[in-house]
Amino acid sequence: MQFSISQVAATILAVATTTSAATWYIRGDQIEVLKEQVSSYKIARDMNLESLSKNAALAIDGLNSKLESLDERNSLIEKVSEQEKSISDLKSKNELYLAKLNKLETQIGTLFSSHNEFSLKDEEHVKLFEAEYSLAINRVQSDDVIIILNNETMFLKPGKYIEIANKGIPCKLFLESMRKWSSANFSVLCEKT
Repeated sequence: MQFSISQVAATILAVATTTSAATWYIRGDQIEVLKEQVSSYKIARDMNLESLSKNAALAIDGLNSKLESLDERNSLIEKVSEQEKSISDLKSKNELYLAKLNKLETQIGTLFSSHNEFSLKDEEHVKLFEAEYSLAINRVQSDDVIIILNNETMFLKPGKYIEIANKGIPCKLFLESMRKWSSANFSVLCEKT
């Protein structure tokens, strides 16, 4: 089998045309890809990437600052919660102590028939139990009071007492509190008979 020159030339021409068309097609795709890349580079250049990166850094710093603020806020919320629990505990203890105080006051009421409270300043006096006793303040000092009870001078500190009697009934004269250099608060408790 022999081929004529015209057949060989036609075959070479067909192969060359097909190769050229394929090459042109492939290059056309590459040209489109290259055009898209160039377009992307132009857009990136027009966007001013340096400014964009600075803005992004500022945004990140802002977000970090907000996160720190949120962490601080959460920490403060925890502290407030702990303080609220402490306050609640203190309120409970206070209620317990008030109940105990009321109970003790009730017990005092059952132990003593009378309870009298009064306050005196320097050089003031009061008569107790229908003038059976005369109590005067000579001077309120920084940590005690100089009193005169029926012409007898005594020193009395807060919380301390002197035993006296009302018609044979035992009583106690307490120095409840004092204001330095000013006044003293007393109470008299007498036992029940």
